[in-house]
Amino acid sequence: MGKNSKGGGGGATKHDAGSGSGGKKGGGGGGAAATANGAAAGGGGGGAGSYTLEIREGCVALMRFRSRDAMNALLDPISNAMEGVIANRLGHNFALSDSARDHVAFRKTCGLPKQVKYVIATLDGDAHSIRHEMCHARYYLDPSYRDTVMQVWGGSLAAGQRDAITAFLNRLKYDAVAHVDEFQAYLVTEKSNFFGMDLGEAQAQLQTSFPPGSWR
Repeated sequence: MGKNSKGGGGGATKHDAGSGSGGKKGGGGGGAAATANGAAAGGGGGGAGSYTLEIREGCVALMRFRSRDAMNALLDPISNAMEGVIANRLGHNFALSDSARDHVAFRKTCGLPKQVKYVIATLDGDAHSIRHEMCHARYYLDPSYRDTVMQVWGGSLAAGQRDAITAFLNRLKYDAVAHVDEFQAYLVTEKSNFFGMDLGEAQAQLQTSFPPGSWR
């Protein structure tokens, strides 16, 4: 879903990008940390700025915010630097760098464990976006899954189908570099005819590559 994202590591997404005014300054930083078992944690900040933090697959930080303004106040500086300014985001997703100064500061502010390599931020209750973004995280972090996606893209689809999917994603203003990543995330989380043709066989190939209960 990553509009202007690079190989699944980008910030806001076409699916996540809304219209309207940009995020206002507000709460949202501070204090969140994983529990001892690495599964879930309490939120940072207070009131409308609070969020919950969950560590998934041992390396993905899932942040659920109560307030879009608070979420964007905390995360827009990173997403804007990675892909340019997008107003009023509904979510964020990006690979977390250990060398970028703003990423290091963000990790410290939010108490993210060292093993966290990818960040997903959504509003409370947005389960569909979480599923989509977890597909992006897996595509970025799991080479074997990325190989499976490339096999499906290059071997299971006809040239005409790839052309139609590319045209579809171009209409949604996705960068060409993100097309395969977007293809897999939409196909796993949407109906098999999402791209205007029945891709049930390709969808099944991708879905069966997910171990039970993982990357969801």
